[in-house]
Amino acid sequence: MGELDAALQEAVADYDRGDKGPFLVAQEVPWQTYDEWMCCLECCWRLGYKAGDVWMYGDPSLVHRTISNWFNATIITQIQLMPEVECAIDVISAAGASRLETVQGDKEPDLCYFSASRLEPVRAVIEVAYRNEGLEALKSSVDMWEASGSRLAIGVKITRELDLTFVAKERGAAALTEIKFGPEFLDESNKEAFVMEFPLSCFTGDVEGDHRIRFDLFGLQQYVIKMIEWERLAKEMEMPVKKE
Repeated sequence: MGELDAALQEAVADYDRGDKGPFLVAQEVPWQTYDEWMCCLECCWRLGYKAGDVWMYGDPSLVHRTISNWFNATIITQIQLMPEVECAIDVISAAGASRLETVQGDKEPDLCYFSASRLEPVRAVIEVAYRNEGLEALKSSVDMWEASGSRLAIGVKITRELDLTFVAKERGAAALTEIKFGPEFLDESNKEAFVMEFPLSCFTGDVEGDHRIRFDLFGLQQYVIKMIEWERLAKEMEMPVKKE
């Protein structure tokens, strides 16, 4: 397993240099070798296996993690406020970055959701792309998750220049939905038109009724701006003071 560990560190170095992902870790790796390595691996990176190739998708940055948390908090809070729900954990299982089988191999999304009452194919997956992959790679992932049986796949692409894109695809849709929600497209004056909503059944089958889960893209935009600024300030605090 040492060769895979070393290859992973090389991929991490590419990420640190600012290269665009996803990052190829190793090729021609037998599934059994990959599976055994993953069972022993503890790290913050999201990894995937496709036709013998091992890929690194993860991004442990503050922006990536906090935006992932924004989505999870948005979903769980809305479910908890539904009159029929006493406790959200009784009706939905938020499985985070779990290893899931796909039509292309093995992959870990940033977030995934199941009904709490029964083991079934994943209901919804969410991918956040910041420094780890570009928009086209993200859109391919969304298509792949829908083709793999997910009722709903959501992706959001973020850049430091605030080029922000929301993509989503429900099961059986002919094409994915793609919406730009950066400041040049979205502000206070038109924010009502940028609220995305999806059936609760895309996330869990344990709540009856015609409920919807809503994502306020203006609220997300403002949170992204805040987190990017926090990341900038954190980096400035880490920089050594220049001596005169």
